[in-house]
Formats: sequence, C-alpha cells, structure tokens
Amino acid sequence: ALDRVSSFLGTHATLGSFGLFVSLLSLYSHFHFRSRETAGSGGEAPRFQYFFLLSAVSALLAVLLSGTRSAVVGMLAGLVAASVWIAWKGHGWRRQVAATAILTLLLGALGLWQFRAHPWLQKLPALARFAEVFHPRDSSSVRLMVWESFLASWRDRPYLGWGVEQSSAAFTPHLNPRHFSLATEPWYDRPHNKYVELLVTQGVVGLGAFLLVLFAAARNLLRRPLPSDPPGLYTEALLVGFLAAYGVNQFFLFDFHESYLLLFTYLVL
Repeated sequence: ALDRVSSFLGTHATLGSFGLFVSLLSLYSHFHFRSRETAGSGGEAPRFQYFFLLSAVSALLAVLLSGTRSAVVGMLAGLVAASVWIAWKGHGWRRQVAATAILTLLLGALGLWQFRAHPWLQKLPALARFAEVFHPRDSSSVRLMVWESFLASWRDRPYLGWGVEQSSAAFTPHLNPRHFSLATEPWYDRPHNKYVELLVTQGVVGLGAFLLVLFAAARNLLRRPLPSDPPGLYTEALLVGFLAAYGVNQFFLFDFHESYLLLFTYLVL
C-alpha cells in the first residue's frame, strides 16, 4: 500500500478532514458560478468555475491519500445526503439519477466493506485501513475504550464539564490500564470525537449549544426557497451534503483551526 500522506496542517487525519470540507465547498462554488451564469449575471463565471472544480478533485485526492477513514465515511454521508436532497427537491430525470446514485453509493460502500481485505484495495491508504477495523490493536477499538474513560469523567461533572482544553485532565481519573497494552499512541489528550469532547469539557450546556448551531443551519436550509435552475439545486444539495459530512466526520475526530475556518465559511453561505 502507498504510504499515508500528511501536510503542514498536521497529521494525516487533519489533512483528510480539510480535504473533505474543501472538496464540498469547492463543488458548491463551482455550481454557484454556474447558477449565476444561467441567471445571466455571470461575468467572470465561465473562467472561475473550472478552477473550483479542479480544487474539488485535488481535495478528494488528498482525502484518499491521507488514509483518513472518518473523512471517507463523511464524504459518503455527504454524497448520500446531497443525493437525497436532489431526489426530494428535484424533478424528472434528476430525481431518478439521484435515486440511482444513492443506491450505487450504498451498494459500493457495502462492496468495499465486504472486500476490504482484497489485495487491490490495499493499494490505497483510505481503503486499506478499513481492513484493520476489527484488528484488536486498531485505533477504532482503542477509541471505544478512550470514549468510555472520557464519558466516565463527564459523569463526574455533567452540566458544565471540566473546562475548555481540559480533556487531558478529564482523561486521567478514569484511565483504563488496558489502554497501554493496546494503544499505538501513548496518550490521548482528546477523545477523537467532537461530541464527546464538548460533553466532557463544556458539559450538556456546551454540547447543546453546539448542536443548536447545527440545527439552525439545517433549519435554514429547509426553509430556503427552491432554486429554479439546476445548478442552484446542486448548490443547495451540496450545502446539505457538507452539513452531513461534517457531522459524521466529527463523530470520529475533532475540530482544528482550519476546520473551524471552513465551518464558519459554510455557516454564512
């Protein structure tokens, strides 16, 4: 298999997550300019739309080469959510194509999972790592143990949590000794789960506030008027897809400076 790649952003996982969010926002920008061109207010639209398409392809390649499973699962969730939106809001052949895409994505995911140990799949880091999920020393098994320790600490301070950036202090009191025999990392200063991290550091109040932000974004999408042109429909679908991809990816990871920047960019669209 190819070696997993990283970048100046930090680890493989941060590159994968960044690539996931950039790819969806780049596709949104591409269809946004297409929509302006269709509406007759394009101006520079034909020149810029292909730049964003190239950006999306490059970011998707970064996701695959980073070998970040959460980003791949998040991308799958985002594409399925976008296809569901088009099948719901679209008309004619677009609805049929979206329904076919949903079925294809789900069957493709099941096929990759079924043949995850096949030699040709091992050549891509993102797919090769799915074969390790049930390995006893795999990070997935270790993280379940880590989440249990963090949740046990949350029960000590359930309402306001241990304080911002105090995940490491919360991890110590309920550390499972088996962690040292199974984990590949010597210590976990974060639970690698955005929702668990908020629950531990800011309690139910902090987690509730964060979920309300996501709920408000979803509610805003549902209340928007339906675009009359196909590119406009695709931009709305990609906004839905971004929200789904972000929510799923954060179940296995956490935010960092660049992901916050892209999240705030998304929230103003």
